[in-house]
Parts: sequence; structure tokens; C-alpha cells
Amino acid sequence: MRIYCLNDIVGTAMLKKFVCVLALAVAVPTLASDYPEETELREKAWQSADEKDFDTAVKIYMQLAAKGDPAGHFGLGVSYINGHGVAKDLKKGFEWLQESAATGYPAGIRRLGLAYELGEGTSKNVNKANELYLASAEKGDATGAYYLGLNHWEGNGFKQDYAKAVSWFESAAKQKNADAMYYLGRAFAVGSGVGKDEAKAVGHFMRAASFDQADAEFTLGAAHDFESYGLAYDPVYAFYWYARAASHGHIDAYNSLGEAYRKGSGTGKNLELALEWFVKGVAAGDPYAMTNLGEMHLKGDGVRQDAGKGVKLLEQAIENGHSRAMIELGIALFEGKWLAPELARAVKLLEAALEEEEERANIYLARAYAKGQGVQADRKQAQKYYLAAIAAGTEGAKEELKAFTESDG
Repeated sequence: MRIYCLNDIVGTAMLKKFVCVLALAVAVPTLASDYPEETELREKAWQSADEKDFDTAVKIYMQLAAKGDPAGHFGLGVSYINGHGVAKDLKKGFEWLQESAATGYPAGIRRLGLAYELGEGTSKNVNKANELYLASAEKGDATGAYYLGLNHWEGNGFKQDYAKAVSWFESAAKQKNADAMYYLGRAFAVGSGVGKDEAKAVGHFMRAASFDQADAEFTLGAAHDFESYGLAYDPVYAFYWYARAASHGHIDAYNSLGEAYRKGSGTGKNLELALEWFVKGVAAGDPYAMTNLGEMHLKGDGVRQDAGKGVKLLEQAIENGHSRAMIELGIALFEGKWLAPELARAVKLLEAALEEEEERANIYLARAYAKGQGVQADRKQAQKYYLAAIAAGTEGAKEELKAFTESDG
């Protein structure tokens, strides 16, 4: 996923999982030497926007713009594009950004580039966007350098070139751009554009996390959770980093915190808090949280048992392509423990889950074909699934296969 700077595109659909967490006052150069008398007004505008007091911010942007201050033009451009403090108007936003960029204001140049890349108030033109990112980066704009890194990383308007991407990320990171630090961590983690070096990757993630970069925080949590990048399994550290990431709006971290509270991993077991975090994840559209919350309602785990609500959440997760939801609902329908059995539907869900490498499905499919539950009995198919279950280490699969084979006479 791409990370755009928060003050550039807050409120757009491009921010599904990752947002830049640089404060507005940091991310936008002030050029105080050019407009010394307006520095205090600018700071007040940035602070108001950061506090989501957009009406006040817009009033100040208008005062600044009336005096010819490009920061005012920039602020109005972003406000109109996002519909913050004014009615959303992409064309007006684009025109204000043009005025800001025409003065040579680095943030205005870069944000005009993003308007071209996203087609905000103008036709999409990634080549023009990259030209503007370069112009802003040459004026010392860290976010412009970061955007150039992203587009080289993804091959967006350029031939994909990880080495060039890393070079731009390094330039941005030197200017304390936390998202560039995170991407440097990713580069060293897998050896893209640089030699693979997990220790350096962790170092970059740690540096980004010191600036409250949520993706780096989540990555460090997952690394401790799953023993990645040379970090030892440590549920306490995993919980700490997940909590940091969640506090900075990382959607995946909501689910991870919920799982930690549900299992008592790295913290005390607390189903009430688990429920709260899963609910937040569901509200943010996370299918993992939908699956976990669905399970809790289906089984009455920490909540009053409500099979209908549980099934609805699992179905919602399945619509979002989550394979674990397929197997959980498939098992529930097969066993008929928490709701009425639907064997044919259960088999279809289990087969779909198996296609997504959910190996737990093997033992249930073996039983289905062995007993003709939801499908026509087929001993060869049953044996195939039993053997797959054994290969996956499923407890009791060997014994079931032996009993099944002996029943064949």
C-alpha cells in the first residue's frame, strides 16, 4: 500500500491502511525568512488544522492568501480538495495549489504534483506529478523526495528501480521523513535495491517508530510476534508495539490487540477489551477483525451467544476474501455445534478455504467424503484428504485414517 502524507490527502480513499503521521507544522516548510511577519499566523493555521478546527484554519489561510503568502494558497488548496472548512471543490483546490506552486513554495509544488497523480481538479498525469516532486525535492522538500522514492519503488511513471527508490528514501529520511525511514526498513528487510540486512531493517523501523510511524510500529510488533527480522518471540514487546500502532490509527493493529487481549498474550486476558478492539477493526473494514468478532458472537466467547450475528460477520469477512472466515464458518456449519448444520454449504466453504491454503480444512473434507456428508461418499477422495491432514500435522488424522481403512474391509 502507498503512504501519502496526512496533510496532503486526509479524508480520501487512498488512506485505507497507511497514513503519514508527520505533524502539519513539520511537513510544510514555513519559509519564515520570506514572510517573517506571517510566521505566527501560519503556525496558528497549522495547529488549527492539526486539531481539526478547519473553519479557523481556513479563515487564517484566507488572511495569508490575501497578503500573497504561498502558505495560504497551499492551505486553501488542500482545504478545498479535502472539503475541510469549505465545500469540497477539486477545481478550486487545484487552482489554489497552482498559485502556491507558482511562487516556488516547495509544499505547494509537491502537493500540485499529487493533484496531477490522483487527478484532483485536473486530468491524471503521473509524469507531470514526478516532475513536480523532483522540483520540490530539489528545493529541500522531504515529502517530495519520499514521493519520488515511492514512484521509483512501484514503477509509477518510472521504470521500477529499487536502488533509485532507496536513494530518494535516504534523502527524505535524512530530513526526518518517517515514512521514508519505514520504506528503508522494508528495503533492507528483503534486499530490494540494497543488500539484505535484517539488523539494518530493524534499525530503520525503530527510527521510524521513534517518530510515531504506525506502519513501523506494527511491523515491530509482528516481528516480535512471529520471530521475524532476527527478533526473538516476545509477546510483551509485540503487545507494546501493537498498542503504539493502534494508538496512531493502524487498522491491522486493532485486530492484533484484540487477539492479544483474547488470548492473554503479552498482557492479561480481557475479553471485554478484545471485543472493543475487534469492533474498532470491523468499523474500519478489516476482515480479520470481522472473523474474530464473528467467532466470539458465534461461540458466545465473552459475549452473549448470537449465531446470527456471528454468521453475518463471518460472511462479511468472506466477501472481503478472508480464507480463515471460510473455514470457521465451514466448520461451524459442518459440526452443527453453534447453529443448524448445512453440510453441502459447509463442504463448499471448506474446499474454498483449502484453495487458500487453509490446511485445517483437510480433516473435515476427509470426514465429509468418508461419510457422504454434504457430498457423495468417495473413499479415494477421503483418503487423499486424510493423507493431506496427516502431512499438515493434524492431531488424530492418522488414527482416523486407520479406522477408515479398516472399515473398508
